[in-house]
Amino acid sequence: LGVEQDACIGYLRRQVALLRPKIIVCLGRIAAMRIIKPDFKITREHGQWFEKNGFQMMAVYHPAALLRDPRRRPESFEDFKGFPKNQNGKKHSFKKPGKSKITEYELSDGQKISLDECWQRSMENMWFCQNAAVISIGTINVPSGAKAASGKTASAEILRTLLQSTGNSYCNWESVEIENNASGCTVRSVVYQPSAENITVNIKKLTSAKNGEFYFLTAAVFKSVYDKNRTYFESVIKSYRVEQ
Repeated sequence: LGVEQDACIGYLRRQVALLRPKIIVCLGRIAAMRIIKPDFKITREHGQWFEKNGFQMMAVYHPAALLRDPRRRPESFEDFKGFPKNQNGKKHSFKKPGKSKITEYELSDGQKISLDECWQRSMENMWFCQNAAVISIGTINVPSGAKAASGKTASAEILRTLLQSTGNSYCNWESVEIENNASGCTVRSVVYQPSAENITVNIKKLTSAKNGEFYFLTAAVFKSVYDKNRTYFESVIKSYRVEQ
């Protein structure tokens, strides 16, 4: 009940302030709606990490819900596996290109990227590389009034958007690298997908536009491939630019 939540929330906040926990896990939808965000959807967002007020938060199904519906137990147990000790994941093949034709792709809004023949265009704004990597570019919605960067620090709203995990995937927070500049920021992270036993390096680059929108590049590369070919993939990311 709301009256019960109002009576107890003050005690909980004081406990959190004293303990300063590294993570907070909410049991069930009601707790997540009060602690993480009011519109939290437990069936869609359980197991995803959220950053709020400097804390990493996640919600899982309430134990009572699992007793009522045992079919949800397997996906709930996945939420607790976390990031594996073996941070290499499955091995994936990739043949680094020699000299090959470079094609410059440009979208109608001025976003450009230069790619060699390893990359195959699957959509207007998406390219795949030998089943080892994918890149997409476009625009992204962020909270009203948020800025890509304030001085040398990306806003909390932006980082929360860039680091949010998808369902049943986990970000290794120790791996997160953040680069800020006057027009935006670049975030690198390592993400584990337990159902597929894959680990990817995710690179997301945000650039503010003159009209208040944000241009967005996102790349995902299997970690075993990225570790051996970091210079190559970083050069691909570097070729991305926006001409306004």
